[in-house]
This record gives sequence, structure tokens and C-alpha cells, in this order.
Amino acid sequence: MADSKWKDTSAFLLGIAVGAIIGYFLHSEKVDEIVDEMKAKLNKWRADIEDQLDKGASWLQEMTSREEES
Repeated sequence: MADSKWKDTSAFLLGIAVGAIIGYFLHSEKVDEIVDEMKAKLNKWRADIEDQLDKGASWLQEMTSREEES
């Protein structure tokens, strides 16, 4: 029983600490910087994925046309 109370108390204190850290970052000026960095990374990933999809479509079209020529 005492072990369960220790785990509950530890989890509660850990939750408070994590909440305080998140609150600190959300109210700091770095939030805008972090959000801008994440947006830039996500846009780059999206552009890379779109590029790869275009390359795959071109390759598939090329293979289809070669097969039709045969």
C-alpha cells in the first residue's frame, strides 16, 4: 500500500514539473522561434515528399510507355 502511494505521489510531482516546463516554454519568447523552425522543417519535408512523388509518377509513366513500345 505504501509503495502505491509513493508511485502516485511521484507521478503527481512529475506531472507538476512537466506542466511547469511546458508552461514556461509556452510563455517565453522562444515559442515563436520554435514554431517558425518547426514550420520550416515541415515545409521542407512536404516539398521533399512532393518531389519524390513526382519522380515516382514520372518513373512509372516512363516504365509504362517502355512496356507499351515493346
